[in-house]
Parts: sequence; structure tokens; C-alpha cells
Amino acid sequence: MARTRLINLLAGAALVGVIALAAGCGGSGGGATAATGTAKAPPKATIGVANSGLGMILVDSQGRTLYLFKKDSGTTSACSGECASAWPPLLSEGKPTVGNGGNSSLVGTIKRADGSTQVTYNGHPLYTFVKDENPGETNGEGVTEFGASWFVLSPTGNQISKPSSAAGSASSTQNIVHTWTLSNYRQLVTVDVYWQTLLRSIWIATRVMLFSLVLGYPLAYFLSFHAGARKELSPSRVKECNNAVG
Repeated sequence: MARTRLINLLAGAALVGVIALAAGCGGSGGGATAATGTAKAPPKATIGVANSGLGMILVDSQGRTLYLFKKDSGTTSACSGECASAWPPLLSEGKPTVGNGGNSSLVGTIKRADGSTQVTYNGHPLYTFVKDENPGETNGEGVTEFGASWFVLSPTGNQISKPSSAAGSASSTQNIVHTWTLSNYRQLVTVDVYWQTLLRSIWIATRVMLFSLVLGYPLAYFLSFHAGARKELSPSRVKECNNAVG
């Protein structure tokens, strides 16, 4: 009798535990369903224009820089998984809006593989960069990750390429050489003209001296001879000659 009562008590306790477990699982499942049902969709995206060290660039509603991915094929995004974690795509619940400086005719949307809607500009899917912590930062400019490079976009929808340091150095060297040539050109020309003038003066003086040597002596001889002849044929001399003849 006592043994039968003990078995009944144990069976009743086991039944209570099973019922409680079932109730708990049911409540947990209901909570998960509720949480899933109330998940917030991405807000309507806004594309604006802001000034930066690269000039005027595209930004989102929070002033974060927007990028294009060179690996994307047309309007098909090639960035997902870890790539999308480092370069979050610009998502929108509805039709994106455009702020001052943007071109609404260049704005569009595409469907991603996960079903979300990503904003495009001039046919380029748009992304932000997790390392841009403050508005206007462009830390992703020219970065090569996940198989291709990332670039900032201009308000016309084209990529902005930052000049490399090597190109900048070469350009600076060319500018220095060019500036030196222009600044010294007049001086070089002035020196050249000076030497040309000096050589020309020496050549003229030499010609004058040669002319004097060639023609000066005969001329001097002729003049001295002419002066002597005139002295011999002076009136007093002619009178003396006539008296002598007479």
C-alpha cells in the first residue's frame, strides 16, 4: 500500500515537471516570434553633399562618407558577409531622398541577395566605412579590400581619386625645374645678348683697323705728295722759274 502511494507520488511529480517544461518552451517561442515580428526596418535613406579634404563628396544623413566598390558589376553588389560588416551598404526602406547639391535623377535602388534594398547613385551601389568614426572622414579612400578598391563619390556620381605621393613628388620636381627655367630665362638671354654685342663690337673695331692699315697709308702718302707738289708749283716758285728762263 505504501509502495503504491510512493509510485503515484513520483509519477505525479514527473507529470508536473513535463507540463512546466512544455509551458516554458511555448512561452520562449512566443517571445522569439514577437521579437522577430517587431524588428525595425532600415529608415528611408538620405543622400547629401558635404565638403571634405577631397572636395565635395556624397554623404548619408549622418554625414558619413559614401563609397563605391570597384568589384561591383553594374548595379549588382559584390560585397556581402564580412565585406558588408566592414563596408555597410546604404539601405533604405523606401525611395531615397536627396539633399542640397545632389542629383535626384542619379539615385536608384537595387535588391540585395538577402532581400534588403540598397541605394545606388549613378549606377554605383553605395557603402559606408566602419573606420569613418566622424562625419566627413574619408579613411576608406583608395583602400583595397575584399578584392578591389574603394573610392569616394563626387556629386556627379564619379569616383574621386586621391593623387599618390609619388605623383605629387614628381609634379613638385617638375614645377621646381619649370620655375627655375622661367625665372632664369631672361637672365640667360641677357648674358647671351651681352656677349654677342661685345663680340660684334670687337669685330667692327678689327675691321676698322684693317681698313685703316690697308687704305690709310696710301692715302697719307698721296696727301703728302699732293701737298709737296703744290708747294713746288706755288706762284713764287713759278716766278723764279720764269726769271731764270728770261
